Amino acid sequence: MIKNIIYVISFLFLSIIFYLFLIFDINNYKAELTEYVSSKTNYNFEYDGKLTLDILSPTVITIPNIEISKNIGSGKQNVIFQIAEAKLSVTLNELIKGIIDAEEIIARDFRYHGINIDDILMKTYSVIKFNRFSSLEEDVTRLKTISATAMIIHDKIIIKNIYMETELLEMKGSGTIDLSTNQTFFELTGNLKNIDKVQGVYSNLYPEDLSGEELPINITGKLDKLSVSINLNKILTNKLNPLKNDVIDKLKDKIADELKERINLPF
Repeated sequence: MIKNIIYVISFLFLSIIFYLFLIFDINNYKAELTEYVSSKTNYNFEYDGKLTLDILSPTVITIPNIEISKNIGSGKQNVIFQIAEAKLSVTLNELIKGIIDAEEIIARDFRYHGINIDDILMKTYSVIKFNRFSSLEEDVTRLKTISATAMIIHDKIIIKNIYMETELLEMKGSGTIDLSTNQTFFELTGNLKNIDKVQGVYSNLYPEDLSGEELPINITGKLDKLSVSINLNKILTNKLNPLKNDVIDKLKDKIADELKERINLPF
């Protein structure tokens, strides 16, 4: 009986392997996948290249060159996301049935068009430093890597364990995306990367006062028009942060200068 059980299990396993490698072609689902995502988000979802499937635990589907765009009329499209490569960890049993159920997504070289989180951080920092800052880059947020776990409940994506890395920041947190309205809400905590890990234009303007501080970051709005806010209040109330005294001193000087202009003092 034991031999028969082992034989049956081995036969089933080999049958699955045979089906996956010789009969089942995941690329046959390209049309269904693009249509499903497009219908769920009301955006155009496309990818260029072939999907690859790794059945080792966990089962991973790799999708290359993803682009998500929005129709803006007259046959034109506005690009929202571009992703060089995304890896989806899926359930093998569901995949064999033709159902793609992603348990985790890891993406590299992710680009969001419309805002630049690093520029927003520098602009926020320049305000409290009483400096002027002109955008150094185009309005594109470039994420070197992004990973998260997600669950879909009644057209709402609940996203946890988010990790994102830009040129200046490392961010962690959670959020939600309502697929029926495309409204998003993310609560993240950002930390400035060490200066030796920062390259390009931001290395010369590195905001040293923010090093080692937690930066509360909220991302809200529709997927195609996100808004980012970075709250530095906690830093400005931290007695140990030299930025607080620097801001207070500059405020005093600014107020004093304005008073001199408006009041004729006898000295």
